[in-house]
Amino acid sequence: MARERGGLFSGDPGRLKIPYPPTPQGQRDFLAEILKTVRAAVKAAEKGRKAKKAKAAKPKGERKLGCLDAAVRVLQEAGKPMRCDEIVKVALAKGHWQTKGATPAATLYAAVIREVAAKGAKARFRRADMKETRDGKAVSLRGYFELTAAARQ
Repeated sequence: MARERGGLFSGDPGRLKIPYPPTPQGQRDFLAEILKTVRAAVKAAEKGRKAKKAKAAKPKGERKLGCLDAAVRVLQEAGKPMRCDEIVKVALAKGHWQTKGATPAATLYAAVIREVAAKGAKARFRRADMKETRDGKAVSLRGYFELTAAARQ
């Protein structure tokens, strides 16, 4: 008479009911049969699977620009601080960058902020400084980014 035991884990009694033999020899035979079935399943799965071919890395010159590299190029060409949505419009119009995303300006903004936070003074971008108008009033260029001296070269 075989005892009913819980699933594969003793802490999970409601999962799968497996007849478990009461004698040690019966238990060994039972586990050997399970092991044989699992090995056969693994072997069959390996036969059906195709090996993946390794892709060759593209040389640096052939790669498309990422959003940060495209932003650097746009800011270099413009020579003035720009907002992320303006940078994205120019980059997409000139073909420096391609995206299918719904909010590419938000993607660029997040990437710029991440780079500034991670690299600090070595980052390619920085927030644009305050600008004075003819009236002598200081105007904050909120949301505008410019290139650092190292990125301008």
